[in-house]
Amino acid sequence: MKANKLFFVIIIIFFVSKTISAQENNFVYKSDQGKCQITFPSEYKIVSNIEANLPTTKVKADFNDNVYFLKFSIHKTDAVTEDNTIFVNSTAESFVSGIKGTNLEKTEIKTGNHAGIDMTVSMNDKPLFVHYRTFLANRIQYQYFVISKSKEKTEEINNFLNSFQITTQ
Repeated sequence: MKANKLFFVIIIIFFVSKTISAQENNFVYKSDQGKCQITFPSEYKIVSNIEANLPTTKVKADFNDNVYFLKFSIHKTDAVTEDNTIFVNSTAESFVSGIKGTNLEKTEIKTGNHAGIDMTVSMNDKPLFVHYRTFLANRIQYQYFVISKSKEKTEEINNFLNSFQITTQ
């Protein structure tokens, strides 16, 4: 009887420690200014916070040979079109051009009621791929992406991309 109780106590401690360990590995970045949150797979750092004409924040994490980024910029005026499709398409094209990449796959997506773009881009000068999403919600432009050796979106990459949320608008 004592052996059974001891066994159950050990099992409970094991599961509780696993739960605590899983919570410690949950690296959630949340911004009141950016009105968003996203879960990184490892410890992240704010790599720049520009407060000039276009307040912009960039957050980065490295994990399993992948580089994870979130970037958001707060614009002074609303986008020209009601659903922002012209703006997000222009942003996506500028991103591909800026990294001298080739767009392999592009899909229109929605985050809430905000139009966006999901892309996979190959970097022409390196054997790397970028799994990229962008959209504009009111005056905040969001870009979040993963630079990876994998052309396919792994579960880890999808977890990051799908964890993005607007917290208030």
